[in-house]
Amino acid sequence: MLKNLQDMYFDLERCHDQVLTELMRLEEDPPTELAELADSAYVMRETLAKITSMSGVVKRVRKKIDSLACLIFVSQPLKEGNIKTKHCTATPDFKMGASIPSKKHTPEEYFKLMKFLEVSDEFAERELFKVHWPNFVEYVSELTSMGKTLPDGIDVDKTYPIYKLTIRRKNAINE
Repeated sequence: MLKNLQDMYFDLERCHDQVLTELMRLEEDPPTELAELADSAYVMRETLAKITSMSGVVKRVRKKIDSLACLIFVSQPLKEGNIKTKHCTATPDFKMGASIPSKKHTPEEYFKLMKFLEVSDEFAERELFKVHWPNFVEYVSELTSMGKTLPDGIDVDKTYPIYKLTIRRKNAINE
């Protein structure tokens, strides 16, 4: 495991523990003066913004690393269906996604898809039903793996692979 990533994780773990301790203290014994309450609310808002920002970057980097690992995995045939390290076992997962048409931007394709899904014209017009993305990815993946055609309204040129690693822990990061 890369030393800089271990160090990053340990720094985050220390910070997490310190912040969580302070939040629990604040929750149990909040300030009583109005100005301190307002400042505390301001700090909570800014703290949440930083955590949300960091979470977005971590998700983006994780997605990139997952994709890269899966691409390298398929280009180098291995004897087993997963990647084993001292710390974890990672299993590459390949799915197919497709752009879901929207009523606003691609109404013709949108209504074709709704008709294929047997959604009434009235319900489709009112957009009472939305396609559930994870289930749609599973469905498109099944169709493409069986060589079947995609649902009406789905453009085959707007399909793309989705790569993800399923990770099972073997040892802690510090082991």
